Amino acid sequence: MARRVSRYVKQANEATAAQLARDLPSTVCLKDTNFNAELKRTPQLSSEERRVIWDIIDTNMRDLASGSSMGWDVQEKKNELFDPVTSRFIVVRCSEPSPDNVDIIKAFVMFKFDYEVQVAESWRRYGIGRFLVDQIIQIARRFKMQKVLLTVLKANKGASRFYTSMGFSKDETSPDYVPEGATDEDVEPCDYDIMSLVL
Repeated sequence: MARRVSRYVKQANEATAAQLARDLPSTVCLKDTNFNAELKRTPQLSSEERRVIWDIIDTNMRDLASGSSMGWDVQEKKNELFDPVTSRFIVVRCSEPSPDNVDIIKAFVMFKFDYEVQVAESWRRYGIGRFLVDQIIQIARRFKMQKVLLTVLKANKGASRFYTSMGFSKDETSPDYVPEGATDEDVEPCDYDIMSLVL
């Protein structure tokens, strides 16, 4: 079975942005606000798009990650986020005309068949995060993945609740997963969870 999964992951990793975006709606209305969505690989991002993406993730995650076992190494995170070969992004922009909506990215998901969802703080509660996770789930299904995995810091309680509401649960690969018949004493404490959604 592992051979089959790795073949599907390989096919998905080799897919072009156009192949991955096949079913991605280019526009979506969330809470009476119109947004545009676009799938890009790292080399297709402008320097301004990279700057905005970095600002969002740095604002959202620096303090949480700095206080965790994962830490926050700026250069390491940038290298991971903007890997020119494996990173892909679905970027979301507000299409409503207004002075503060000048074609700036409001949210994104970066994925390598693991993923990073980030929504600018002032644009939360519009359903953009749910829209982005739904797109990742659809891509994973199309490429016959068995499940979608993510890592969430336990200190990020809002994100944990969000993923749980979407059907994700602690995965058996999570460092402090307690298998049936075991006790909490049998596992090492950890400050993050690996969550999954079986497809």
